[in-house]
This record gives sequence, structure tokens and C-alpha cells, in this order.
Amino acid sequence: MSTSIPQLQDAERLDLGGYTVYIVSATHARSEGYVELPPGKEMQRHHRSVEERLKQIEGDSVVTVFGNDGEPVVHELPRGAELNIPAVTEHIHANPYGKPSLTHWRFEGDIIDTLEEQRMLAKRLEEERST
Repeated sequence: MSTSIPQLQDAERLDLGGYTVYIVSATHARSEGYVELPPGKEMQRHHRSVEERLKQIEGDSVVTVFGNDGEPVVHELPRGAELNIPAVTEHIHANPYGKPSLTHWRFEGDIIDTLEEQRMLAKRLEEERST
């Protein structure tokens, strides 16, 4: 991915088996980072306890947001596009395109437990790869 983004060079990098999460900063009040999706990859359906603010930095991505009725709403995010996902709203990040996707994420609120879960998953996946 791009080395033109200085934050990526110093960020904590989590390889989550098909996609990468970069944690730039994380406090109980605010967290931010990036998610890198290779072509053809998607994250599992998930939700966060606080609003998720996204901005597409490189490539394109698709975010499918599920409403209270369970119906999906597909948001195409070309480079520069922004999307806010309300707290506790299930969604999926995907890259159905031929080039890598880099999306900046920001949370105003506490997602420390979620980030710790991702750290533990990355560690477990790394251990499985090395055996």
C-alpha cells in the first residue's frame, strides 16, 4: 500500500487473514486508523458500539450497511468518498475491484476492547502461520 501516507509507517499493523488493519492511535475517547483490503476481499459482517466515520483514501470499496429491518444498503466508495455508519449498525467492508483499497476509519468513543480482540486474533493467526 502507499508509503505516501506517513501515518502508515508508524501505525500498528494487524494482519487479520486476508485484510490488514492499521491502528494509528487508540484511546478510550478516540481511535483512528486504516483498513487495507486486497482485490476480491471483504471483512466479516460486524458492528461497532460507536459511530464509524470512513473516508476512502486509495482505490475503491463497497460498504454494505444493514438497516433495522435487515435490508442491505450498498454504498460505493470511490477515492475521496466519506461515509458515517451509526453506532451498533451491522455492515460489511468489501473490495470487489482489481486494485487494493485503503479506507481511513475514525471512532469518537471507546472501542479499545474491539481493538484488543483484533490484536488477539492477529496474534493467533500469526502463530497458526508459523506452525
